[in-house]
Amino acid sequence: MVPAAGGAAAQRPLLLVVEDLHDADDELLDLVAGLPARAAGVPWLTVVTARPELLERRPGWGRDGQATTLRLGPLSPAATRRLLASLRAERGLPGSTPSRDLLTKVGGNPLFAEEYVRMLGEGGREDAVPATVEAVVAARIDALGPQDKRVLHDLAVLGQEGGPRRRRAGSPVRR
Repeated sequence: MVPAAGGAAAQRPLLLVVEDLHDADDELLDLVAGLPARAAGVPWLTVVTARPELLERRPGWGRDGQATTLRLGPLSPAATRRLLASLRAERGLPGSTPSRDLLTKVGGNPLFAEEYVRMLGEGGREDAVPATVEAVVAARIDALGPQDKRVLHDLAVLGQEGGPRRRRAGSPVRR
């Protein structure tokens, strides 16, 4: 990957985006960490998103002087209101001013804002917004059909390491 990307960057500037690096295995972490040394003199920008858990695994991540870390906090109440209004408009839902209770539950978390609007679009009520990320996930699982729940259960048994690299797509999961 690095030689091919380096060749492309020699032609014109290259942007490489890696999302959710906190879920990456050690091999990918090593590859991304080594990019600045391999791309010296090449117009190449790497943008990485990761949760703070990455720093638990790699405490020195991004502290080599070649990285800039931006920590994103929660949205302000005003930004949350604007996001909710935009999401409602995208789904064709009537707009209303969110209650203080809803803004407190959403807590500036864009995922909660998206889930709230999704729930409204499915006929839910403002006062039915789950209070935690775990409750959001549980509500989504509860809404699944029996077969989808079985598939989800089987995949959960495999864990994060049980993705497509560990088993061929479509192969049965043994319990």
